[in-house]
Amino acid sequence: MENEVESRLAERIRRRWRKFNRRFAEAAAEALEQFSAGRDREDMEDSIREFIEWVEAAPNFVLLLVNLMADDRAPSYGKLRIAVLLLYLLSPVDFLPGWLLGPVGYMDDAVVALYLAFMILRWLDETDEGVIHENWPGEPEKLEKIMKVVRRVSRLGGAGETVENIAEPGWRRRIAE
Repeated sequence: MENEVESRLAERIRRRWRKFNRRFAEAAAEALEQFSAGRDREDMEDSIREFIEWVEAAPNFVLLLVNLMADDRAPSYGKLRIAVLLLYLLSPVDFLPGWLLGPVGYMDDAVVALYLAFMILRWLDETDEGVIHENWPGEPEKLEKIMKVVRRVSRLGGAGETVENIAEPGWRRRIAE
């Protein structure tokens, strides 16, 4: 009886999530169509389709991160770093206060946001793919597309590279390998 209630509740949550994804994707597609007025129709349709795929995957990506943060099998060092960076971005305290320095005051937030994105991608790259697949709430094809980008970006960031290593001759070749 308890498992039946849990499975019905889980199915209800999945249906609502899919409905939210569809509405979000439709709103994004409408905005993109307005932007694309007067451009080559065929190219724009391809771009819109690809954009919609990424937009549809965004909520599932957030859920994946939440699920992985709760999963003991995901690397714990990444969890701590990501949590600290998120707390900094959400906190009202800044190293460079925006109210005092104007646009320059947002530089620390921009740098932290970029570093957070890089940390998330690196953390995903170092997490076991089986664990990622178990925690992915969406379609497996979309996860494969996301993971391909994660691997590419993680390599570009020089996973395992330090500033000193990058300065050495041949660093571009090592990253390409």
